[in-house]
Amino acid sequence: MSDDHTPIDDETAQMLEHVYVRATRIEPQLRRFSRVLADLGLPVPADWASQDDLSTVSFADLTVTQFDRLLCLFEDLAANRPISVTVVRGGPTLFDPGPPSGPVSPPSTSSVHMVVPR
Repeated sequence: MSDDHTPIDDETAQMLEHVYVRATRIEPQLRRFSRVLADLGLPVPADWASQDDLSTVSFADLTVTQFDRLLCLFEDLAANRPISVTVVRGGPTLFDPGPPSGPVSPPSTSSVHMVVPR
C-alpha cells in the first residue's frame, strides 16, 4: 500500500464544501422549517421552502385557497383570536412530519340555554 494522497483540485474542493454545507446547515434548516409549518398548522405544502445556496431561500407558489387560508390564520394570530391546530404526524419517510392539517376553527359557542328550576 502506498501513502500517496493526490491533492484535490479547486473544483472538487468547492463541490465537497457545497455538499458539506447542504448536509450540515441547509437540509437541517429546511427540516426544522417543515416541522414548524406542521406544528403551527400553516396551510402550505410541507416543502414550501427550498434553498439552493447559502444566500437565497425560495418559496413555492401557493394556490389562491392556500394563500387565503394563510392570510386568515395570520389575521387570527394578529388579533389574538383563539385557534386550534390539528397536527398530523407521519409522512412518507420516518422523519417527515407530513403535511399540516390545520388550523381548525375553534368550536362555536352554543346558543342553547337550559334553565334548571329550583
